[in-house]
Amino acid sequence: MGLKTLLIDLDSQANATQMLGYEPDLTIDEADGYEVTPDAIVVDTFMTLMTAFIQQGGHNTEFRLTSPLVSAENVIKKPYGESGPHLIPADTNLGDLESAIANGKGSRELYVREYIAAATAGKIPGFDAKSYDVIIFDCPPTVSFISSTAIAASDFIVAPIRLDAFAVKGLTRLMGEIKTIAHYYKVQPELVILPTHYAPQIARIGRMQTQLAQFRDLLTPGVISASEEFPKSLDQYIPLSLQKPTSNPTREYRMFAEHMFAKILAFTNSKARK
Repeated sequence: MGLKTLLIDLDSQANATQMLGYEPDLTIDEADGYEVTPDAIVVDTFMTLMTAFIQQGGHNTEFRLTSPLVSAENVIKKPYGESGPHLIPADTNLGDLESAIANGKGSRELYVREYIAAATAGKIPGFDAKSYDVIIFDCPPTVSFISSTAIAASDFIVAPIRLDAFAVKGLTRLMGEIKTIAHYYKVQPELVILPTHYAPQIARIGRMQTQLAQFRDLLTPGVISASEEFPKSLDQYIPLSLQKPTSNPTREYRMFAEHMFAKILAFTNSKARK
């Protein structure tokens, strides 16, 4: 959509990292054996950046990171070059960030929000957050310290809901977490619910749609249909929007991107007026 975007993978399963062509499960020594370049190996993650931030008292308003474990510039990946989406990758060790946050001091749920604010203010070596129009956090599917910190740092929460599974209970828990964070920290991200895996011939999907009707004000105008194109795209490590730009799934996701673009633009204009 023309916005400079940074994707921060906060899920130790690292699906977003793999989708953009990186290998979270291999070491540098194993790169040649699997015929991948050393740059494709994930060495450092958001945990590397946040650990130094937490240890050096990032919650302090006078904070400036002076001794990072590694410069953020060396962690950020650029799979499509400078102008394409950038990535801070994940690997299986990202789960250790949960413990680092849990053992931290102060308002732990605000750690990521404060980190991004510090990066915007030029206090994080190698990370100029204000150069990005959009920062996307790809969160684990369960509510945790990591996902809670991302919620507190965000303006919008996109909740993909599979229509082929009973997901309303999880959605209710997510809404409860958003409400709790809003109450204690006076931040109020907007929830956007995106129904996925839609297949009209499956009876239980009709029941799911009925259950989601109670959240109609939060639903996107369109749905993402079930398609065999998605696993094929994942297997080939090529985003479907590049692999099959005219396919129906790509068209549906583009409509969703346009919906979010309009929300971001309205939100930005509202902040500018204030």
